Amino acid sequence: MAFLCLSPNAAAPSQESVNRAVFDRISTALKGSEGFPTGELVSAASLEMLGTPYVAGTLETVPEKLNIFLDKTDCILFVETCVCMALTLKSDDPTYENFVEQVRSMRYRDGKVEGYTSRLHYTSEWIAQNAARGILTEYTCRYGTPLKQGFSFMSTHPDSYKQLKDNPSAVVGIRRAERSLEAAGGYCIITQKRLASGGIEMREGDLVFFVSKVAGLDIAHVGILHKVGGEWHFIHASSKAGKVVVEKKSLAEYAVNGVRLARLN
Repeated sequence: MAFLCLSPNAAAPSQESVNRAVFDRISTALKGSEGFPTGELVSAASLEMLGTPYVAGTLETVPEKLNIFLDKTDCILFVETCVCMALTLKSDDPTYENFVEQVRSMRYRDGKVEGYTSRLHYTSEWIAQNAARGILTEYTCRYGTPLKQGFSFMSTHPDSYKQLKDNPSAVVGIRRAERSLEAAGGYCIITQKRLASGGIEMREGDLVFFVSKVAGLDIAHVGILHKVGGEWHFIHASSKAGKVVVEKKSLAEYAVNGVRLARLN
């Protein structure tokens, strides 16, 4: 009988090679779908990522750098990955290298990696920057009511972030971003009751942002809208399930604290 023996010192695949393998798999699965509306392509990409393990804190490296992980994710990285995948596949350069640049442009202020405070930590800034880039349009205010949203959690809880703990200059940078978000204003919320009442024009692949009840924090969770049996649910990286899943609860059932909604252009 023959046995295949592997050296215990054999090098594990690099993160980039793992990423490329996942990118190639999804690209192949979605080949021919490039002409779909962007939201539908985002939804299709998200279904290809079902089962991807949920892992928190994958970006938290020191010093700050552009980290890409396609074999593990958290909720915002999952949404970001699916959107960037769709944008890449619809572009004239559907390569892994272009995907990486799409992530850079989406994740960092003005697309520049310039330390921890250059990352878009508050989802509201992520929405605003990518709306300004023409990537998406938030339509919460069309159906919702005004929301007085404060931004202070990160600057008032620096010990919760290793990059802010004992780093006053970084805290100053975060507070600057918070003040800018507060000055921008114009935030709205669609309540759970309003969602349940119907009449909101949602589409497959729209982005859903679940509003936080924590003082000074805007968004607690994010997902991608997906219709199941004629009812709106969503696909998300679930910490409870430990992986990317189609949520069993309907959107209206899940959204106890209200939501914000955006559509890919």
